[in-house]
Order: sequence, then C-alpha cells, then structure tokens
Amino acid sequence: MLEETISELITVSVGLGILGGAYLVWLLSGIANVLFTKERKWSWKRMFEDLAKTILMCVAILSWVVVFNALDWFSKKMGADISSLLDGASVTGLVGGIIGGTVYFIGKGYKNFYEFINTSHTEVVIREGQQEYKTVAEKVYEVFRTTPEVVEAQKEFEEKAKDTEPKEGGVGLWYSVPFNTYDAFRNEVMGKGYDCDNCYGYQCWDGADLLWMQLGRWLSTGGTGAARGCWTAARDENAGNDFDLITNKADVKRGDVVVFGAGEYGHIGFADEDYNGGGYIRLLGQNQGGTPKGAAGGAGFNVINMSMASFLGAFRYKGWKVAPTPTPTPTPTPTPSTFNVGDKVVPIRLVDYDGTPLVQYDDVYTISEINGDRAVLTAPRNGKPVVWAAMNTRDIRKA
Repeated sequence: MLEETISELITVSVGLGILGGAYLVWLLSGIANVLFTKERKWSWKRMFEDLAKTILMCVAILSWVVVFNALDWFSKKMGADISSLLDGASVTGLVGGIIGGTVYFIGKGYKNFYEFINTSHTEVVIREGQQEYKTVAEKVYEVFRTTPEVVEAQKEFEEKAKDTEPKEGGVGLWYSVPFNTYDAFRNEVMGKGYDCDNCYGYQCWDGADLLWMQLGRWLSTGGTGAARGCWTAARDENAGNDFDLITNKADVKRGDVVVFGAGEYGHIGFADEDYNGGGYIRLLGQNQGGTPKGAAGGAGFNVINMSMASFLGAFRYKGWKVAPTPTPTPTPTPTPSTFNVGDKVVPIRLVDYDGTPLVQYDDVYTISEINGDRAVLTAPRNGKPVVWAAMNTRDIRKA
C-alpha cells in the first residue's frame, strides 16, 4: 500500500511538473510581451494572483490523489474492495486536471506569443553620454508619431476635417469678443470687420459665426455654403443646447440671430429691436453696406432696416436674457410760459443753449438777460450774481 502511494505521488509530481512547465511558458511569454510591447504594462498584483491560482490548482490535484488513496485504504480496512472504482476516479481526476491546466496555460502562452510576433516593436536605445537631449527627443517623437494608433488617429482626423465647416478658406482668425450680454457684443463689434473662415472677407455668415465662435463652435451652413443653409439645412445642429429655435417672426426679440432666404445666398444678422409687425426690423450684421470694407470683400458691422418678408427663422442664445429695445429718454415738453429778467427758474433739461451737457450746482437760478428763446442764468456767489449758463427757454421752468 505504501509503495503504491509513493509511486502515485511520484507520478503526480511528474504531472505537476508538466503543469508547472506550461505555467512557466505562459509566464515567460507574458513577460516578453510586456518588455517589448509598449502598449502593455506589467502588473505584479496580476502575476501573484495567477501564481496563487496555479498553486491552488496543484494542491487540488495532489489532494485529489491523497484523498482517493485514503478512501481505498479505509475501504479495505472495512472489508470492502472498491480499489478499481477509486483508482479510475483518481486517474481520471489526475489526468484531467493536469491535461486541462496544461492546455489552459499553453493556450494562453501561445496567445502571448502570437500577439508578440504580430506587433511592431520600435526600440529606442539611449546610452549615457552618447546622445544629445535633442536627438533623444527626436527619436521619442518619431516613435510616438509612427505608433499605429497615432497614425490611425491622424488619418481619422484628416478625413473628418474634410467635412468640417467652413468648406472654403479654412480657419481664419480666432476672435475673442465680450458676449455676456447682447449690448456688450454689439458695442464691441459695431464698425469692425471679422473674417472667421478666411474666405470672401467680411461676410454676413462671419458676423453671426462670431457668436458661435465664443462658444467654441462653428455655425454650420449644412454644406450649402449659403447663409440661408444655417436654418434650412442645419438649424438643429446649430441650435444644440445653446440656442432656442424661433419659428414665428412675431416672436423675434432683440439679440436673436435672424436668418433670411432672399437673394442668392440669403442673409443672417442680429435683431437690433423687438419685431413690431411693421414689415421691417433693425438688423445688426456684416456685409450690408457698412464699414470697414474687407480686403477680400464684404463689409463690417452696421445696422440697417431689413425686410421680414423672407424670414426663415431665428436662433435665440440662452445666455442672453431677452434684450428689450432701449426706450429713448423723452424730451420734456415745457409748459408755455413768458420769462422776464429777474424770474427765478429751474432747469428741466441739463444742456446749454448750444446743446452742451451741464452740471447743476444750485436749486434755483435767476434770469439776468433774455433775448428771444435765449436766457442767461445766474446764481449768487459771495453775495454777487455769477453767470452759470445760457439756456433755451424750452429747457427751463419757473420756480
């Protein structure tokens, strides 16, 4: 019995040696892959996990044989002979475990080997004192540039660039303008020209695209190359999450980017007032007769009256609260009155007779001279009347 057990243990040891050899093949092929293939990194944690699994597999196989031999010995002591049954189960488990584990490790080793020989490897050897830093940097860059992933990414980028707006001229200048409010944007661009696509100078599309540029985006024409295409071919793309779409011209508010369909290419610009239903709207935009003139064509920002007959739609930037049309300060209408020298009066509009702004220092002034609608006003200084200003009688009232 003892001799049989020792014999089986020797057999098992040989089998485990075969299994260990397969594991070693897998381990070495994995190490080679990590050392010579830059896409992979070595993990000690993973190595020890795999080693622990292998040891557990060997312990399981060894335990299988020991347990079945112990059962055989025990059954014989109890007067039952089940050696043939246990031997069959023992052999099956032993051979199956060793063959299964060996095939598993050899298979993974073959996979590592296959990946290794099918991966291009570029070696950069740097020997101390033999290469300048610039040379090292150039080699590192060359390795990076020729990496398959980088080459593929570059090709993909170039393909996408062919379909990126704008179609002609490429990228012009990158402009940065204030755009926290419509008025801040308007004040900055008025009387200036912008060429965002380096094509045809200061066009209306460039003026509208200037807002999209501040958001890190391009205003697409949907491949049409026409201003009207911003709405007809690419309205949803242009709106994205930054703009609301306005489809009713009656809803157009100051600051909305309005698209028109008239003419060969259409037109686009910024509503400079709320639409009041009168058929026209004040429009801030480029290439509508303003200055300066672009060297390659077009014209800078100005404001015109634009017909709403060819209105297509408008984009409302969510970052701008609806900017109401400024209400001009009404000029007070003076109450008809007759003024005489010596009258006490109060200004109702702080401008002098020639229209120059004034600063009021006193609550009440005295008329010291009057000639038609021109009244000279004085105020006491150190007990003497001193002339303050000459004003139009329509800009004063009696105190």
